[in-house]
Amino acid sequence: APGGGFAHTVLIAIGGEEGIVRGNPVVTADGLVGIVIDVGRAYARVLMISDINARIPVILSSSSWPGLTVGQNGQFLDLQFLPDEAQPKIGELVLTSGHGGVLPNGLPVGRVDQIEDGTIRVRPAVDLRNLSYVSVLTGGLEGIDNSNLDLADFYTPLPIDDTTRLLEGLDSSGQRR
Repeated sequence: APGGGFAHTVLIAIGGEEGIVRGNPVVTADGLVGIVIDVGRAYARVLMISDINARIPVILSSSSWPGLTVGQNGQFLDLQFLPDEAQPKIGELVLTSGHGGVLPNGLPVGRVDQIEDGTIRVRPAVDLRNLSYVSVLTGGLEGIDNSNLDLADFYTPLPIDDTTRLLEGLDSSGQRR
């Protein structure tokens, strides 16, 4: 989808009126889709992880070695900046690392699909070409103002688990108190 200097973006039908802000992570049940980069009253534009401008701090699931996925404007992401001693395996799950405290850790990003000539390709966990519904993780850390978010970092605020508010008035068995 066209989006200025970004090649891989989508518009979602939710925006500032619902509390969406720049920097919110966007996910499906399968994993990370991207990050909100622009917000209108009733819409938001999402930079997808496949965009060449997208960089995600990640870890390899079996070894916890840190790296960075970089979008390639195609069906794969490149896994870069792994330590020399890291030995990724085909099929290995790649997860967000939470490095920097801005994306939640443990979101599936993809799986190692190809390793050739020092290039490690990751197939996204989410089928980015066939999206129908997404979820936006809102909340963020108290006191953090991400209105001047530097998109070059592609970092987002860490969502706060807000289940206590949602469960107010219920006991552990789900009965109203």
